Amino acid sequence: KELLYSLTGYRNLESPDLTGLEALVLEANQREAHYETHVAHELRGNILSLFRATPWPSEAFRKLTARTSHDLAAGWLADGYENKARLSARSSLTSFKTYSIDKTRHSPPIREIFKQEASKLKSQAKLRLRIESDAPGILYVNGDQLGDYNERWEILLSKGEYRVWVQSEMGWSF
Repeated sequence: KELLYSLTGYRNLESPDLTGLEALVLEANQREAHYETHVAHELRGNILSLFRATPWPSEAFRKLTARTSHDLAAGWLADGYENKARLSARSSLTSFKTYSIDKTRHSPPIREIFKQEASKLKSQAKLRLRIESDAPGILYVNGDQLGDYNERWEILLSKGEYRVWVQSEMGWSF
């Protein structure tokens, strides 16, 4: 495990148990419904932290975490913390831009914040990331599956930290 940690910075390579994570999401929703929003925020933050600590999260885990990040931003706004809601929305958009906010689940004010933050991100200076590999595969950046990768890929990203990996027949790169 120490070699794994020194090579990747991660101690565990497996995605966590989704059943347990879904139970945490349900508990966060229940706590929020009972006006225990500080507990709901903490539970959702823990799921996001676990996501950041998982090097190759599964599709189901990425989807659950994207929804959790939307819920966290909405929770901050509902509590009157617009700046925290904006920061959460921006973080969500940089990690999960391929996952749309649910229009039936979330109110127009939080959807507007996501729209505004997406507009700000579009107008920001971008960094060009070029990836080259000997093997074709599927490219992932943070929580997003960006598509098939064939030897070379270029993408423009907003300034920030990103986890980039390719899944190919030979396994996972990082």
